[in-house]
Formats: sequence, C-alpha cells, structure tokens
Amino acid sequence: MEATKHLNGHTEKAWPSCKAIADPTGKSVKTIQRAVDELVTLGWFEIRPGNVIGHNTEYRPSAASI
Repeated sequence: MEATKHLNGHTEKAWPSCKAIADPTGKSVKTIQRAVDELVTLGWFEIRPGNVIGHNTEYRPSAASI
C-alpha cells in the first residue's frame, strides 16, 4: 500500500478505513484500531471522527509530528 494513497496533499488529511489499512498489511482491523488509538494518544495524529454514512474519520498529522 502506498503511504500517501489516501492523503490529500492540500489539506494534509487522510481518510482510509481501518480495513483499507489492514488488508494490504496483513494485520487485523482490531490491530489497526489499537495502533491508531496509540498514535493519537502519543500525539502523532489528530482525528476528526466521521458522524454519518459517507463521512469517514479524517486523520491528520499533529503539529508536533511534523
């Protein structure tokens, strides 16, 4: 999987599903969810949860990670 496949270069946001990350990496969706939660806790990512069908959660590198 190309790391920037889901990244919008203008907004610096990405919105891949955990399944879209899990499938090509061979990891489970649950493992990806735990990893994302840990990266958010450590301050690497900021997230904006999706709230309706068709509006996925957005991920963005935090200011501290850039």
